[in-house]
Amino acid sequence: MEENTAAKEQKSVEAPVPHKHHRDWLGTAIGLAVFLGGVYLLYTVFILAKDMFLVPPRVALGVTPGKPIDVDQTGNSAVSIVLRFFLLLLMAGTGSLIANRGILLYSRSRSHTS
Repeated sequence: MEENTAAKEQKSVEAPVPHKHHRDWLGTAIGLAVFLGGVYLLYTVFILAKDMFLVPPRVALGVTPGKPIDVDQTGNSAVSIVLRFFLLLLMAGTGSLIANRGILLYSRSRSHTS
């Protein structure tokens, strides 16, 4: 009787069946496309930021040496610069979120099937 119980216990403890990896090619392609789109957005943001930061402050604010400062024009230019800076931050965050979603889609395109 004890032999039967021991034999049943040995049969119930079997090695797990290895899972096969199945790649969803459409999900992989979409994930890579979304990731590359996010990277392109980040590239665009860096190009725009480089162009913005290469402009000297005197030119960006519209101040010319030897002439009186026009407070209205200088104030409008300063507000425009600050607004462009925050828009660049928003675009950089959006681009990184899109790239992150692309990585997530790519990684979830692999599913385990038994």
